[in-house]
Amino acid sequence: MQYLVGVDIGGTFTDLVAVNSQGTLREAKVPTTDPVSVGIVQGLEELGIDLGNIGRFAHGTTIATNALVQKAGARTAIVTTAGFRDMLEIRRTNKGDLYDLKWRPPRPIVERANRLEVRERVSFDGTVLAEPEADDVERVVRILRKRKIESVAVIFLHSYVNDTHERWIKRELEAALPGVYVTISADVLQEFREFERTATVAANAYVAPVVARYVDDLGKTMQARGFTRDILVMQSNGGLASMGSVSHVPAKLVASGPAGGTIAMAHLAELTGHPNLVGLDIGGTTADVSVVWQGTPRWANKTVVEFGLPVAFPAIDVVSIGAGGGTCAWIDVAGKLRMGPMSAGANPGPACYGAGGERPTSTDAQLVLGRLSADNFLGGKMTIYPDLAARAVEDHVAKPLGLSLIEAAHGMVTIMTHGMVRATRFVSVERGYDPRDFILCAFGGGGAIYGPEIARELHIPRVLVPAIPGVLSAYGMLAADMVQDASRSVLTREDSVDLDSFEAIFLDLEARVLSPFQQDGVPASEIALQRYVDVVYSGQTHSIAIPLPMGAAFTRETFRAAIRAFHSEHLRRFRHSDPGSKTEFINLRVFGTRKLPRPEIIPPNEHHPSNGAIDVAHRPVYFEEAGGLVDTQIYERWHLGPGSKVQGPAIIEQMDSTTVVSPGMSADVDHLGNLFVNPLG
Repeated sequence: MQYLVGVDIGGTFTDLVAVNSQGTLREAKVPTTDPVSVGIVQGLEELGIDLGNIGRFAHGTTIATNALVQKAGARTAIVTTAGFRDMLEIRRTNKGDLYDLKWRPPRPIVERANRLEVRERVSFDGTVLAEPEADDVERVVRILRKRKIESVAVIFLHSYVNDTHERWIKRELEAALPGVYVTISADVLQEFREFERTATVAANAYVAPVVARYVDDLGKTMQARGFTRDILVMQSNGGLASMGSVSHVPAKLVASGPAGGTIAMAHLAELTGHPNLVGLDIGGTTADVSVVWQGTPRWANKTVVEFGLPVAFPAIDVVSIGAGGGTCAWIDVAGKLRMGPMSAGANPGPACYGAGGERPTSTDAQLVLGRLSADNFLGGKMTIYPDLAARAVEDHVAKPLGLSLIEAAHGMVTIMTHGMVRATRFVSVERGYDPRDFILCAFGGGGAIYGPEIARELHIPRVLVPAIPGVLSAYGMLAADMVQDASRSVLTREDSVDLDSFEAIFLDLEARVLSPFQQDGVPASEIALQRYVDVVYSGQTHSIAIPLPMGAAFTRETFRAAIRAFHSEHLRRFRHSDPGSKTEFINLRVFGTRKLPRPEIIPPNEHHPSNGAIDVAHRPVYFEEAGGLVDTQIYERWHLGPGSKVQGPAIIEQMDSTTVVSPGMSADVDHLGNLFVNPLG
């Protein structure tokens, strides 16, 4: 029997979802390992799946993100135009914390000594002002060889207009330094803004050898166990690509994992008939918040890995904060309780895991408050220790602050909740959306614990807890299509637009998008091409991406329709527009999509029929609105059949998540097995 397998490799757990040809879904959670291939194989063995029976394998990975954040990438050098070696440190001349006089920015991923200059110059319009000096190139080669550089990023000024010098020096470096990865900005990002382009290309070079080793290890491990197909991986743009094609631009994996959850949300929006969803994905390390509007995920033109390190590729618009199950509590110098961003991670993990962790985490606090079960954690597959959780909270929070154990745990959870409220408001209100027009989709291991309270705070009328909330991001890998994208800066005022020139650039971008599909053996007839233009009012900094009609050439009418659409979107997003003002066209973009068949899934409740909501246990749970511990009904999720209703206070448990229904709230189950919590009563 053939299986479709989706995997989400997180910082704490690796989640797996498998769907067979009959629509039966299986799920598993295993600790993330190093190398990650070990955990993936363990999860597949737990599911009882022979790798030879996998028809599609798609996964999201944190390999690129971890390499950048942990400064664990390759030994990298930058070769750039003379006078521009300090671009990574100059950044945007801003600060990460305006009021912290002791704040220091993270160190660049490429140290200054390894940022080398070449005397060459191209004007803003592509005119060659100075050819590269051969002596400079020989000097660069000697330095790179002596310093045992593994990867080189070449970023010359204005090469997005004229890439002749970059391509010449790439040939020279590859001939002189066999085995060294050489990437040029013309092959990675043909957009203006020198800092963002430099940071993106440097990041690409920095992670390339790491990703190459990852691809090699995962491929060999799975092939040795009988897997014979392409391994697909989620990109930042929310689309899948073969590992072979993405290895040329590995920085497109930076937001790989969070994108899977948003794609799954878009699929849920279609299935449930609720087109507007704001997603709250709480994992072991972070809380990721994103938006699906009218059935479509919102995307941004860059991902900021950390201060001073933007990766300027199209990406699902996800806001991440350090608020996960492993987020640690600490007390600052002013004696105030703080949560995160540091995390206990998978090893040693929260104190209650009994693996040596001593710092109290949000998981420990929830256990102290009675919201998590000591006997049914991960469906009973994992033993946790309430006494260790209580001791950690008592020693590190309650005693130092003069609080009771319950007060300390509640304070930890409240701080976590408020942080997530701010993040949710940021992706909704500050993006021009009214939260009251949305349903909150709570997923990840902790989303349904915090989601109802966050929804109540923001007056969001309903909370959707999917049938498989803890592994929804893994399922998103199976709901995704294959996607490639390309872009190029044009920087043209609307009264200077050359329609034929724009059309020629679009055709070139479409060829670049189709190339990796063709290398994977996908015919062009299966690819849908979508064009975009990035537009601003003259003098503005931040552009808005406007889609153009599918299959239409860039004609005068297309051009005028794009401007009208820009005014309309600017009004929706910022509550004002100025149709009388001139606009500028900044970038042209093309996305190519190959639709993949989605699995047909039997609703999980059909395997667990029930005529009504039957509680399986009771235990005391703390609720602030009740003024203390309350005897609370505990339900098994799969005992709740379609049409079942639950009145709070209640806890609904399942293998991969826990849902908290506070006093005054209610919950019901739809025909697909989705749980809807009504936070406003």
